[in-house]
Amino acid sequence: MSKMFPTYKNYESPISELGLFETFQNKLDDNFYVFHSVKYLLNEDKKKKTADKIQRIKEGEIDFLILHPKYGLLVIEVKGGREINYNGEENQWYSLDYKGNNHQIKDPYFQGSRQSHEIMKYLKHTSIPGFDPFKMPFGHAVIFPGISSLLGYFPPHVEKWFTLTSNDLDDIENKIITIMKRWGQGKNFDGIKSKVMKQLISQTLIPKFKLIYSVGEHIRDQDKIIWEMTQQQFNFINFIENHNRACIQGFAGTGKTVLAQEKARRAAQHGKKVLLLCFNKYLKNFLVKSLSEFDGDITVNNFHSLCWHYIKESGQEFNPPSDNLQHFWNEEVPLMMIQALENITERFDTIIIDEAQDFSDNWMIVIEELLFSKENGELYIFSDPQQDIFHRSGHSDIIKSPFKLYENCRNTQEITKLISKIIQKNISNPVNHPTGAPVIFKSFKNKQEELIQLESLLNTLINTEKIPATEIVMLSYYQQNNTCLADTETINNYKITDSPNNAHKKQLRFSTVSSFKGLEANVVILIDVDEFVADKIMKNYVASSRARHLLYIFKKIGVTTVYDH
Repeated sequence: MSKMFPTYKNYESPISELGLFETFQNKLDDNFYVFHSVKYLLNEDKKKKTADKIQRIKEGEIDFLILHPKYGLLVIEVKGGREINYNGEENQWYSLDYKGNNHQIKDPYFQGSRQSHEIMKYLKHTSIPGFDPFKMPFGHAVIFPGISSLLGYFPPHVEKWFTLTSNDLDDIENKIITIMKRWGQGKNFDGIKSKVMKQLISQTLIPKFKLIYSVGEHIRDQDKIIWEMTQQQFNFINFIENHNRACIQGFAGTGKTVLAQEKARRAAQHGKKVLLLCFNKYLKNFLVKSLSEFDGDITVNNFHSLCWHYIKESGQEFNPPSDNLQHFWNEEVPLMMIQALENITERFDTIIIDEAQDFSDNWMIVIEELLFSKENGELYIFSDPQQDIFHRSGHSDIIKSPFKLYENCRNTQEITKLISKIIQKNISNPVNHPTGAPVIFKSFKNKQEELIQLESLLNTLINTEKIPATEIVMLSYYQQNNTCLADTETINNYKITDSPNNAHKKQLRFSTVSSFKGLEANVVILIDVDEFVADKIMKNYVASSRARHLLYIFKKIGVTTVYDH
């Protein structure tokens, strides 16, 4: 039984070819390789009278192509019909179908000859060790499977020895071998070895072809969907328009920061003086940049920077101590701010706090003093209690009855599943939200091994998957000098920068999880997950939820983490 390609019939092919498919399959031995309906494209340079060339593209389709390791290549043209006629005066071929209709057809012998020469031109461009296309015999034959007898005289380009009818089908193997031998007369052909034949077939006649969709391109496509989903959250703002005080709570990725910005814009568009406040200075930088083109009266700041500004403006001394800094910033600075506001007249109609769980109770007292009117002033708090890594709570009376956001619009479904697992909460995504790639865990024995793996991963992401380095951030619970990057200034020719907000084309961002809180990146690589941080639910939740599309987690071998529960 011959080797057929494809292995199955194409029932859209003409009936005459379908019958021959079975004949070749069953009556040729396994030395024959038979290809049905071979399409090809040939580029040819046609010379003009000048030195210029015109490239001409020729398309063709071979009914059957037969390869034999000993006898070479044979192109078979098939012509069905009840009767085939050739009119020499008109130089025209005709086919009479089974309904009695006569049709003009192309010259089957010319077709077979042309196709055999063109497919050989195609094969001559291949470079396969052990295969010499210039020595391989080739030719053509024509089969009329519905015809039993030949009457009349053949035109000059037709010979009976390469013409087959239904009478030849029972002995088709010997007939084809005879034709191939005849075409090969005078050729110094040593045959094709099995290994070479497999290469010839796999690289030319039935190659495997794959279009690789780079992860970087995939991320850009997913981004469009994720942004549309976040836009849907804006409808929530309409719902709280009639409340001058509201707390909006939601898990990471539910669009709180986007909504806080939109609420600030809308309030400013109504002529209100707006303060958009947060704790993290890097989140402040992000918000400033996001609102930079907006022309309304919006002040963006982080709490301690705002306090420093007013305290200095009020004329008070501002001298942070060399020790016990946490007590100074969290307890003394708010008291100094209260004193400063006795001499500062600037107030706001609307105050919006993003990441309010980072604020403590006594800070909220200060913030309310910044309103023009405690009774009519607008105060909107956006928070996620699950991210209260500083244990401050951000308590306020309005938190007692929060509005809830439930749908995660930032993270892919795969990342959302992981962060749901960490905090043991059911977090959902919008309908038709991108599934995304699975979260990848990588194990390391020591920091040297971790660095080698990290370099390899970054090389793949940037050079193979075409993800810009600016879309990647490396996160750790530790400062850089306590990570696998301790003695490293560059990775793969990219300089490591500790700025969470900005990175140039030839820079890679590194940040602590705390500094990156409230921010996000398309690709997050969480490094140095060891026994000291592996069980920290809030910190791992914050870190993992920073990734929009791809999340890689490097954890020490033998360490049980919150991801394993």
